[in-house]
Amino acid sequence: QQAGLLDTPIRYGKNALVPWSPISEKYLTTGMTVAELSAAAVQYSDNAAANLLLKELGGPAGLTAFMRSIGDTTFRLDRWELELNSAIPGDARDTSSPRAVTESLQKLTLGSALAAPQRQQFVDWLKGNTT
Repeated sequence: QQAGLLDTPIRYGKNALVPWSPISEKYLTTGMTVAELSAAAVQYSDNAAANLLLKELGGPAGLTAFMRSIGDTTFRLDRWELELNSAIPGDARDTSSPRAVTESLQKLTLGSALAAPQRQQFVDWLKGNTT
């Protein structure tokens, strides 16, 4: 991780808001840091926060590439919130498997996929989940 990344401010406008953005909608005038957006996305399922972070990662392809880098060859993200929520039988977009998700979460929370401070921050966000 690049130094200071979590403290990086992200500015956004009303056009970034999508339905169910309970945290990010409160900070339109000030924006939020990467850490604040991450907490909003993980702990409150804030859709705008997820999209803003996804943009920083290089979009759906960027997140898929990150998952490949930690050994997950099953995960794929193709679309943004809210489009990715559609579930069409036989549609392989935006999918994974229970095994792949479990193995990736293990690598991110217990393994070496993240450096110790980032791993602890991620675990703290998960523990604070409200949804």
